[in-house]
Amino acid sequence: MTGRDQEAIIERGELSVHYASSRCIHARFCVLQAPAVFLAEAEDDPDRTADAQVTAVIRRCPSGALSYSTTRAELQEAPPPVNAVWLRENGPYAINAHILLAGEDAPSTRRTLCRCGASSNKPYCDMSHIAIGFVATGEPPARNTTPLDVQAGPLTVTPLRDGPL
Repeated sequence: MTGRDQEAIIERGELSVHYASSRCIHARFCVLQAPAVFLAEAEDDPDRTADAQVTAVIRRCPSGALSYSTTRAELQEAPPPVNAVWLRENGPYAINAHILLAGEDAPSTRRTLCRCGASSNKPYCDMSHIAIGFVATGEPPARNTTPLDVQAGPLTVTPLRDGPL
């Protein structure tokens, strides 16, 4: 975590759920898939929502605002077998890879990074693209391609001051 993150930690026995509010883009995967755990007013009942379900929901968080730590080997989050970057329509880069991001103490697997240049929390998206009316498609032109070989390993991301990644 960087110094600018405000992190909340919820202890659930062998599972600790971490929430870094400064990285949340409110994609709502968490609230829609496990409201008993992730709704602010809900009462979390670890017996009602299994750790495996909670960790599966957390791994869908595109920004990495939700993460977890556990001593249970079967629940550990591994880097994906293929590095992926999605361009969210009129929004940020969504990255799922073994990410080595400048300024972070440890590798991560999920981040949404600013694409519009207006974020006050660079390199993370802070939803400023909405306020400035950023418009950019997330879809490249269609063309015939051949499948890539498996692409894995660390992805190093270096943000440039007030510029691209």
